[in-house]
Amino acid sequence: DAEGSGIPEGGSAPPDGVLEGVSARLPSPLVLSGSVYLSRVFTSVVVRTNVSTVLAYLQLQVLQEYARHLSDGYVQATFEMNKVLSGALDLPERWKRCVARTDADLGYATGRIFVDELFSSASRAAALHMIGGIKAAFKASLPVLGWLDSPGARIAARKVDALYDMIGYPDWIADDGRLLAYYAGLNPGRNGSYLDWLWAATALEVDENIRDLDRPVDRLRWGMTAPTVNAYYSPPTNLIAFPAGILQPPFWHGEEALSALNYGGVGSVIGHELTHGFDDQGSRYDEHGNLAPWWSPEVESRFEARTACLREQYGAMTNTEGEHIDANLTMGENIADNGGIRSSHAAWVAAGGEMADGGQRLPGLAEYSPEQLFFLSYAQVWCAIVRPSEAHKHILSDPHAPHRARVNAVAQNTPAFARAFSCPADAPMNPLDKCQVWA
Repeated sequence: DAEGSGIPEGGSAPPDGVLEGVSARLPSPLVLSGSVYLSRVFTSVVVRTNVSTVLAYLQLQVLQEYARHLSDGYVQATFEMNKVLSGALDLPERWKRCVARTDADLGYATGRIFVDELFSSASRAAALHMIGGIKAAFKASLPVLGWLDSPGARIAARKVDALYDMIGYPDWIADDGRLLAYYAGLNPGRNGSYLDWLWAATALEVDENIRDLDRPVDRLRWGMTAPTVNAYYSPPTNLIAFPAGILQPPFWHGEEALSALNYGGVGSVIGHELTHGFDDQGSRYDEHGNLAPWWSPEVESRFEARTACLREQYGAMTNTEGEHIDANLTMGENIADNGGIRSSHAAWVAAGGEMADGGQRLPGLAEYSPEQLFFLSYAQVWCAIVRPSEAHKHILSDPHAPHRARVNAVAQNTPAFARAFSCPADAPMNPLDKCQVWA
């Protein structure tokens, strides 16, 4: 970490050569995304602003990015600003900050260490088996949705069949030679300080990104490091990825655990990511990842009517500070949350459901049935304590609904939840009118 690293109080400039020759290595022609926006920024802001002001702004961006990696004064100043934005009371422990930065910059190396210690081939095989069951459950629901016509159901099923699964980590990081070769260009200098290592990692990433411009698209490149507790769906490549980090408690309890816990936890995440392929954005892509319509205008209209139900439901809900959810901002995640738990629950039932583990109960919580544990496991993964400042920032910018809504709204829309907990008809957690888009 930067503290005590000997970095001068004024920070450090990138070592000579870090970005040297970048423009010379760019391919031609170069396709520029967002050219209209960039043109407007240039003509309305850059051209009309004093050069010294523009340079000061750019310098500020660099300082904001690296201040938390400099000496104590910079680290503390950065934290004071973050306290206002997030409501945090304490600076994370130094070891946590160091681990996070190392994983961000040397993710393939940290991923190798992580999977060697904490991820087994048995876990990967069990996760793949679960994914297969959830895909089958999603496909089985398509013909009976009511709003999707037969041609649309067939195409949706083909898209599910074409969906590629990535579990745990990229296989190549298990090869010592390939891993060392990847980092061979990492050069922090003879007496590299912490900041020199950061600059070197940045240079390696920039160089790799530029090389990518002339390479064929690597559909299977991971977008997250192996220790990351997260998952994602990629519309242009039609794939879902689950790093080894999320295949740990409370999402995944091991292949020997009660199946209800795993299906309610990571199973709902798997269903969530699969459903992203059919949310308000993912549904615009076909099975090959092309941005192309694949259903009729009539079906699209019925899809919009189903999503309007979610918009009304979530828009009426608030965070802990009484601020209403922006249901347009969170629409994609809301669709995925609701479809995900339905698919996972259907897959769990198909795998045996209540009797999947011989009717076993969870020691210490034997009063809960396996089906109740399924929903409790789902709720547990979203348990969180959020400070008011962070809750406010979340409601303004996060495409996910607040945690409480992610649990309660989904439960309200799931008939199996009401049955499991014997909720009376039209009770708050069992409304008569439920929102359903997929599954």
